[in-house]
Amino acid sequence: MRLTNTWFRQPRRRLYTWTSPSGQYRNQIDYILCQQRWKSSVQAVKTFPGADCGSDHEFLVAEIKIRLCSVKRPPAYQKFDTSKIGPSYAAEIRNRFELLAIEENQEAEEIWEKVKEIVVETTEKHVLYKKPARSAKWISEETIAIAEERRRAKMTRSRNEVRRLNAMFQQAARKDKEKYWNEECARAEEAYRKGNMRELYQHVKKPRTAFMARQATIRGRNGEELHDQEGIRKRWKEYTEQLYAGNNLGEQTEEKPLELELEPDILEDGVVWAMKQLANLKAPGTDGIPLELLKPIPTKTLTSLCQRIWRTCKWPREWKRSVFIPIPKKRDTKDCAIYRTITLIPHVSKILLKIIQKRLNTTIERGLPEVQAGFRKGRGTRDHVANLRWIMEKAREYQ
Repeated sequence: MRLTNTWFRQPRRRLYTWTSPSGQYRNQIDYILCQQRWKSSVQAVKTFPGADCGSDHEFLVAEIKIRLCSVKRPPAYQKFDTSKIGPSYAAEIRNRFELLAIEENQEAEEIWEKVKEIVVETTEKHVLYKKPARSAKWISEETIAIAEERRRAKMTRSRNEVRRLNAMFQQAARKDKEKYWNEECARAEEAYRKGNMRELYQHVKKPRTAFMARQATIRGRNGEELHDQEGIRKRWKEYTEQLYAGNNLGEQTEEKPLELELEPDILEDGVVWAMKQLANLKAPGTDGIPLELLKPIPTKTLTSLCQRIWRTCKWPREWKRSVFIPIPKKRDTKDCAIYRTITLIPHVSKILLKIIQKRLNTTIERGLPEVQAGFRKGRGTRDHVANLRWIMEKAREYQ
């Protein structure tokens, strides 16, 4: 082991790590050690007397440069703050879509690209991105001001003043933290009374959120561990294909010609109904457009897009792509089966999917017998069980 503090020539004020309460004596009693192997990686070691670290020791920092393989990380995904969508966004969306001309023979792919371009440009102009939250949200501005004053007092070597301000900071920080959590509990109770389970879960989750390290290995089909990114990606692709593959229904029977009825075209009322069925605050798909940004779009434009897809039976390429998000259910995250997969698709495609689902449900309901109660809206097997129990009780009475 090597003492890195003694390798570099620094000013004396950058060498000592402790000062006596009287300020008369200064000593170097704190050290940073490293192995001989990493000696060439240490660039500099020095103290920062002006740093406010809440101790009578000075802040000791070592600059280390390690030559590692560069890891290319994708750019951080920025989310739009949909809670602050103002009237200016809706007004410009309406104005731009009024000038959008949709030709009769235009493909659905071209229409969607124009719609997406308008939404993205208007969003970047009028809607702000979410700001990263502070790590300690409970610290008030007054407490931060006390910490700044303590830092300035430390620069002047006023020990008594530093002790007084440090006590004030600790007391103010404890009060801020207690006040913050009391307010969080009050908000959670208010959300519970209103039945807002989403907000309730967000408040309850804050004090118990635990860090879970990202798993760097995944087990393959034969149990071997995969470490490279390409192998892990292929394993996830193989697992999702196997998970969503169609089941073998056995011998195929002879197909009989069916009497098909021509379904009516997509109407604006259906698009309005589908938009109301979709919930806000949901993660977007590959297009990155939240649902809140699609609602100001005129219904006429969305109806024309859905009608073109309905008539040509050709979906835009972006609507066919999905994002699979694996969420671990247990601590052992090396097995793909441990994860719960969530699929993210563009919100605009859900409009047409909701309309198709409604029409399929109507057709299926017409073919189901009246005696079937399971898996039907407004009915349940509990009613049948209750009726059967009531009949049995009446039969016993007349025996």
